[in-house]
Amino acid sequence: MKKIISTFFVFFSIPLSQAQIVTSSFDPTIFNFNPAANSSRVFDGFFSQISSKKIETKGRETGNNSQLNLTNQNADWEVEDRSNSLRLLYADKETKWKLIPETYLVVEDLKTTWVRTDNTGTDPKATFYQDNIVYNLLHNSAYKVNDYFVLGITLGYTKISQKENQNHQIGGNSFSEIRDMDADMMASGLGFTWKLHENFFFGGAYNLIKLGQKTVQSGTNSSTMDQDFTFKGYNLGIAWHYGDVKSKAFKIELSQRSNSQEVTRLKNGVKRTLSLEGMNEKYYVSGSIAQVKGESINFQSIIEAFLGERVSSNDSKLVYSVGGGFRTKSGHSFGGSAVYSTEEMPAQVSKLNQAKFNSETKTLGLSINYAFIY
Repeated sequence: MKKIISTFFVFFSIPLSQAQIVTSSFDPTIFNFNPAANSSRVFDGFFSQISSKKIETKGRETGNNSQLNLTNQNADWEVEDRSNSLRLLYADKETKWKLIPETYLVVEDLKTTWVRTDNTGTDPKATFYQDNIVYNLLHNSAYKVNDYFVLGITLGYTKISQKENQNHQIGGNSFSEIRDMDADMMASGLGFTWKLHENFFFGGAYNLIKLGQKTVQSGTNSSTMDQDFTFKGYNLGIAWHYGDVKSKAFKIELSQRSNSQEVTRLKNGVKRTLSLEGMNEKYYVSGSIAQVKGESINFQSIIEAFLGERVSSNDSKLVYSVGGGFRTKSGHSFGGSAVYSTEEMPAQVSKLNQAKFNSETKTLGLSINYAFIY
């Protein structure tokens, strides 16, 4: 009879901090960026997560708005992002066909509200709305060629639906726009992991993502636009392991994620991460430090790309993360996580201006997890 085990996890800063590009994380709920890394998964089973995040940003738009040919803009903005997500992960350590699969389903929504107050008193208060919903299905399969070399393949499909509603006045002129955007993304990729001398591992993955997008705009200006994009993602890293994952183990991974062109209005993204993980019979802990610049491809969370467009910067920055939890070898597991942060940072507070202004940004995130480990 399987025993019931209750667990509690607490994470700070960003999610997905653990190693996933060379070998699999000790955290069983992680879906790997490198499909070959799944061959080193410690636990298999079914994992689920429900999470919610709220971001509040306040800032002032000043100066010129070149997009609308306006000068001496001076308006206060309050922006609220609310996102919810459901994540389901199934992972198997090895099947009878010698494949090691993991399948990931993500459903996310993001509702953003912009409130604008013109400080000159010329224009009335205006409110803008945008709704996004994303359906994301990913699959990794790893195949052990021998005891030292593993190959992996990634397949993915994403459906994105976005709706916008704008009604406002600028300089006494009224504008009304309704915009609907639908996009389909197809992803494919290959990965490998190679065991080197003295428990060193070298691994990487290549991803090709094709996006087809149709935008229909009605109102003051009506138009229909079809666009196609191709993104290429590159993942590379090296890792060192010590100990036995069945009892006590420790590992270090140094990796880099990057892409071939702009994913959003941010410049080509690069993320370099140094992560450390440890585990014994009862607990596992992790920590990382990452240098982040721009927006690198994260097909696991499209909503984060939408948010990153508005509150991230092309400037290089360091991001720290720690996490941990109780370990169970089989049975049921329950947990949760929480994130809170507040900082002054450049943000795109204006719905009408892509420029970023120094703003106060507060983030609150909560999640509940359930896992059944075989």
